[in-house]
Amino acid sequence: MTQKRIDSTSEIPKQEGAYCPSCGRYVGAYTTCPYCGASIGERVSVKFLKLFSLIFSILGVLILWWAAGNRMVPKIQAAEIDNRTNFAYARMKGVVTRSVSYDSVNQTLSFPLDDETGAIWIKAYGAQAQEIYNSGRIPTPGDTVEVEGTVRMKGDYTYLIVNLPEKLKIIEPEPTKLDIAQLSDSLYGIVVRTAGIINYVRKYDNSMSLQLCSPNADACIESYFYYSNFPDLNPDEYNRGDTVAMNAMVGIYKNKLQLVPRSM
Repeated sequence: MTQKRIDSTSEIPKQEGAYCPSCGRYVGAYTTCPYCGASIGERVSVKFLKLFSLIFSILGVLILWWAAGNRMVPKIQAAEIDNRTNFAYARMKGVVTRSVSYDSVNQTLSFPLDDETGAIWIKAYGAQAQEIYNSGRIPTPGDTVEVEGTVRMKGDYTYLIVNLPEKLKIIEPEPTKLDIAQLSDSLYGIVVRTAGIINYVRKYDNSMSLQLCSPNADACIESYFYYSNFPDLNPDEYNRGDTVAMNAMVGIYKNKLQLVPRSM
């Protein structure tokens, strides 16, 4: 049987795929031929695959990071809170109806929030309470607040615990200029700029109350100032007949209209 001799100087037919360009044998993903030792180098298809895999992996990580940072926290209203929502992480939006209370000894901070379906207390404890207080980002009556936290319910008492201080956002409203005679229950929660003549002053250990009346005394309204919220307030400077102007939220206490002061 006659064997066919291969001329080593003849040109080896070009073969597509992972073949050695020198001996023509299949070498797979090798970069050096295991048969003849020829250097093959990375083929374009392999380089492209590696580059594509790297880009795809980085893109996937970025998408996961974006999704984690922009996940939609469910919004809940005060009227919807029940045993099923206890310990749920949710966001709420409403109007602050009273001044913030802060206890530096026990490191607690709290204020009530009204979202038109009901009221709930917003609370922070420990380092979170101290961080909010020290930052100066303290909401005042009439501010709109957007907040995220853990819903808690103990009997009929409901509150939301702020876990991250940066999840407390405060929106300060522009006050509406109104006369005292124009104030009514329909303006509950609205911030107004008004002025009146002091009819009487009542001083207590921790607060002062004023009754302000319109110039012709056809309408009067009370306002309470707690010294802890107004440390520069000197009650001796206020007397009957003085005119006082203030920014305040229209509130209701014991079915009576009142002004909850924001600033003088």
